Amino acid sequence: DGHFTGLAQLGAVSFTGRNFAGVTQVGVLSAAGNFKGILQLGVAAISDVSSVGIQAGGGVLAFGDHAGMQLGAFTYAEKVSGTQIGVANMARTVHGVQVGLFNSAKRLRGVQIGLVNHAEDGVLPWTGLINMGFGDAPDDDESDDAVATVRLIESKRVR
Repeated sequence: DGHFTGLAQLGAVSFTGRNFAGVTQVGVLSAAGNFKGILQLGVAAISDVSSVGIQAGGGVLAFGDHAGMQLGAFTYAEKVSGTQIGVANMARTVHGVQVGLFNSAKRLRGVQIGLVNHAEDGVLPWTGLINMGFGDAPDDDESDDAVATVRLIESKRVR
């Protein structure tokens, strides 16, 4: 049924199609739809929907929200609440800290520490060493709704 609840899931490929709830998931490839645990570890550690805990590995990917720490050569999260530490860190939304050689966020509410830092709504969009942001950029959903509303109003005026 795609769910794992228990102490540990270990294997060359540790995969849970839906929900992982346990202490640790370890494998060359560790993947779960939703990961809730202390550690997800693998050469690739992937969560498709959401993850809570520590994701660690060469490539660390959270295609949804991640709460906790991501640690790897390359880290990515749609939204991270916590810390990303890696050579290259990328996220759409960051509430917390990114530490790496290259850090990138569309919306930053927190701090970036690295050789090259990019935050579209940061104090400066591109900086070296340190950057910070206050989460000033609108959420994509909000800006899309605003654009749709303006278009609707304009279409009514044309008639």
